[in-house]
Amino acid sequence: GDKLIAVAFNYGYPSGVWTSTNSGLAWTQTSAPTTNWWNAVASSADGNKLLVTDRGFYRYPSWIYASTNTGADWQRIIPIGPGAEYLTTVASSADGIKCMAASLWHIYASNDSGQTWLPTSATGLFNGSGWVGIGASADGNRWVAVWQDGWIYLSADAGLNWTTSSAPSLS
Repeated sequence: GDKLIAVAFNYGYPSGVWTSTNSGLAWTQTSAPTTNWWNAVASSADGNKLLVTDRGFYRYPSWIYASTNTGADWQRIIPIGPGAEYLTTVASSADGIKCMAASLWHIYASNDSGQTWLPTSATGLFNGSGWVGIGASADGNRWVAVWQDGWIYLSADAGLNWTTSSAPSLS
Protein backbone atom coordinates (compact mmCIF):
# COMPACT_ATOMS: atom_id res chain seq x y z
CA GLY A 1 0.00 0.00 0.00
CA ASP A 2 2.98 2.38 -0.13
CA LYS A 3 3.02 2.72 -3.93
CA LEU A 4 -0.20 3.99 -5.54
CA ILE A 5 -1.24 5.11 -9.02
CA ALA A 6 -4.04 7.42 -10.12
CA VAL A 7 -5.10 9.00 -13.39
CA ALA A 8 -6.63 12.37 -14.09
CA PHE A 9 -9.38 12.71 -16.68
CA ASN A 10 -10.46 16.22 -17.60
CA TYR A 11 -12.54 17.24 -20.61
CA GLY A 12 -10.58 19.89 -22.51
CA TYR A 13 -7.80 20.16 -19.93
CA PRO A 14 -4.47 18.36 -19.58
CA SER A 15 -4.65 15.12 -17.67
CA GLY A 16 -1.95 12.88 -16.32
CA VAL A 17 -0.82 9.75 -14.56
CA TRP A 18 0.23 10.26 -10.97
CA THR A 19 2.10 8.01 -8.52
CA SER A 20 2.68 8.07 -4.78
CA THR A 21 5.40 6.21 -2.89
CA ASN A 22 4.14 7.11 0.60
CA SER A 23 0.57 5.76 0.71
CA GLY A 24 -0.91 8.85 -0.95
CA LEU A 25 0.54 11.57 1.26
CA ALA A 26 2.37 13.11 -1.72
CA TRP A 27 1.85 12.62 -5.46
CA THR A 28 4.20 13.03 -8.44
CA GLN A 29 3.12 13.33 -12.05
CA THR A 30 4.78 10.69 -14.24
CA SER A 31 6.15 11.14 -17.74
CA ALA A 32 2.96 9.71 -19.30
CA PRO A 33 1.37 12.05 -21.87
CA THR A 34 -0.93 14.72 -20.47
CA THR A 35 -3.01 14.90 -23.65
CA ASN A 36 -4.66 11.52 -23.13
CA TRP A 37 -7.98 11.07 -21.36
CA TRP A 38 -7.02 8.33 -18.92
CA ASN A 39 -9.71 6.07 -17.49
CA ALA A 40 -8.28 2.84 -16.03
CA VAL A 41 -5.18 1.73 -14.14
CA ALA A 42 -3.60 -1.51 -12.93
CA SER A 43 -0.53 -2.11 -10.81
CA SER A 44 1.61 -5.03 -9.72
CA ALA A 45 1.63 -5.59 -5.95
CA ASP A 46 5.03 -3.91 -5.57
CA GLY A 47 3.90 -0.91 -7.64
CA ASN A 48 6.68 -1.28 -10.23
CA LYS A 49 4.69 -2.59 -13.21
CA LEU A 50 1.87 -0.26 -14.24
CA LEU A 51 -0.77 -0.23 -16.97
CA VAL A 52 -3.02 2.69 -17.89
CA THR A 53 -5.68 2.98 -20.60
CA ASP A 54 -7.17 6.04 -22.19
CA ARG A 55 -10.70 6.58 -23.44
CA GLY A 56 -9.69 6.99 -27.07
CA PHE A 57 -12.01 9.96 -27.66
CA TYR A 58 -11.97 11.29 -31.22
CA ARG A 59 -9.76 8.39 -32.31
CA TYR A 60 -9.84 4.66 -31.87
CA PRO A 61 -8.59 2.26 -30.70
CA SER A 62 -7.94 3.19 -27.07
CA TRP A 63 -4.30 3.06 -26.10
CA ILE A 64 -2.59 1.15 -23.33
CA TYR A 65 0.60 2.48 -21.83
CA ALA A 66 2.88 0.18 -19.84
CA SER A 67 5.63 1.02 -17.36
CA THR A 68 8.04 -1.42 -15.73
CA ASN A 69 9.78 1.17 -13.55
CA THR A 70 7.05 2.71 -11.36
CA GLY A 71 6.00 5.20 -14.03
CA ALA A 72 9.39 6.72 -14.84
CA ASP A 73 9.10 5.57 -18.49
CA TRP A 74 6.09 4.51 -20.54
CA GLN A 75 5.62 2.43 -23.68
CA ARG A 76 2.49 2.84 -25.79
CA ILE A 77 0.89 -0.48 -26.77
CA ILE A 78 -1.62 -0.31 -29.68
CA PRO A 79 -3.80 -1.83 -30.88
CA ILE A 80 -4.83 -4.73 -28.72
CA GLY A 81 -8.10 -5.51 -30.47
CA PRO A 82 -9.30 -6.25 -33.97
CA GLY A 83 -10.64 -2.76 -34.58
CA ALA A 84 -12.17 0.24 -32.91
CA GLU A 85 -11.96 -0.78 -29.27
CA TYR A 86 -12.84 1.50 -26.38
CA LEU A 87 -11.05 0.03 -23.37
CA THR A 88 -13.05 0.28 -20.18
CA THR A 89 -10.92 -1.48 -17.56
CA VAL A 90 -7.58 -3.19 -16.95
CA ALA A 91 -6.16 -5.50 -14.25
CA SER A 92 -3.01 -7.44 -13.46
CA SER A 93 -1.67 -10.24 -11.29
CA ALA A 94 0.43 -9.42 -8.23
CA ASP A 95 3.69 -9.82 -10.16
CA GLY A 96 2.33 -7.71 -13.05
CA ILE A 97 3.06 -10.40 -15.64
CA LYS A 98 -0.49 -11.68 -16.30
CA CYS A 99 -2.79 -8.84 -17.34
CA MET A 100 -6.20 -8.36 -18.85
CA ALA A 101 -7.99 -5.47 -20.48
CA ALA A 102 -11.64 -5.22 -21.41
CA SER A 103 -13.46 -3.20 -24.00
CA LEU A 104 -17.18 -2.86 -24.40
CA TRP A 105 -17.20 -6.15 -26.34
CA HIS A 106 -14.03 -8.14 -25.64
CA ILE A 107 -11.64 -9.25 -22.91
CA TYR A 108 -7.97 -9.54 -23.82
CA ALA A 109 -5.13 -11.30 -21.99
CA SER A 110 -1.42 -10.65 -21.78
CA ASN A 111 1.22 -12.96 -20.31
CA ASP A 112 4.13 -10.53 -20.74
CA SER A 113 3.26 -7.48 -18.63
CA GLY A 114 1.04 -5.98 -21.33
CA GLN A 115 3.45 -6.10 -24.25
CA THR A 116 1.24 -8.37 -26.38
CA TRP A 117 -2.48 -9.12 -26.12
CA LEU A 118 -4.75 -11.93 -27.31
CA PRO A 119 -8.55 -12.22 -27.10
CA THR A 120 -9.95 -14.57 -24.47
CA SER A 121 -12.89 -16.89 -25.00
CA ALA A 122 -15.16 -14.12 -23.64
CA THR A 123 -14.67 -12.28 -26.93
CA GLY A 124 -17.89 -12.03 -28.86
CA LEU A 125 -20.00 -14.06 -26.44
CA PHE A 126 -22.41 -11.30 -25.53
CA ASN A 127 -24.50 -8.64 -27.27
CA GLY A 128 -25.37 -5.17 -26.03
CA SER A 129 -24.01 -3.43 -22.92
CA GLY A 130 -20.29 -3.97 -22.30
CA TRP A 131 -17.59 -5.08 -19.88
CA VAL A 132 -17.22 -2.56 -17.05
CA GLY A 133 -14.94 -4.25 -14.52
CA ILE A 134 -12.31 -6.97 -14.26
CA GLY A 135 -10.04 -8.33 -11.56
CA ALA A 136 -7.34 -10.95 -11.14
CA SER A 137 -6.16 -13.19 -8.33
CA ALA A 138 -2.61 -12.69 -7.07
CA ASP A 139 -1.28 -15.49 -9.30
CA GLY A 140 -3.28 -14.28 -12.31
CA ASN A 141 -5.05 -17.58 -12.91
CA ARG A 142 -8.50 -16.71 -11.53
CA TRP A 143 -10.33 -13.81 -13.14
CA VAL A 144 -13.62 -12.05 -12.58
CA ALA A 145 -15.41 -9.81 -15.08
CA VAL A 146 -18.54 -7.70 -14.69
CA TRP A 147 -20.94 -7.12 -17.56
CA GLN A 148 -22.76 -3.77 -17.61
CA ASP A 149 -26.12 -5.47 -17.05
CA GLY A 150 -24.80 -6.68 -13.69
CA TRP A 151 -23.88 -10.29 -14.43
CA ILE A 152 -20.58 -11.48 -12.96
CA TYR A 153 -18.47 -13.98 -14.91
CA LEU A 154 -15.65 -16.13 -13.53
CA SER A 155 -12.64 -17.82 -15.08
CA ALA A 156 -10.47 -20.29 -13.18
CA ASP A 157 -8.02 -20.72 -16.06
CA ALA A 158 -6.79 -17.20 -16.91
CA GLY A 159 -9.63 -16.44 -19.30
CA LEU A 160 -9.73 -19.65 -21.33
CA ASN A 161 -13.23 -20.53 -20.10
CA TRP A 162 -15.89 -18.39 -18.46
CA THR A 163 -18.93 -19.25 -16.33
CA THR A 164 -21.70 -17.12 -14.94
CA SER A 165 -21.44 -16.72 -11.18
CA SER A 166 -24.38 -17.42 -8.88
CA ALA A 167 -24.52 -13.74 -7.86
CA PRO A 168 -27.74 -11.96 -8.88
CA SER A 169 -27.65 -9.47 -11.75
CA LEU A 170 -27.79 -6.07 -10.06
CA SER A 171 -26.93 -3.55 -12.74
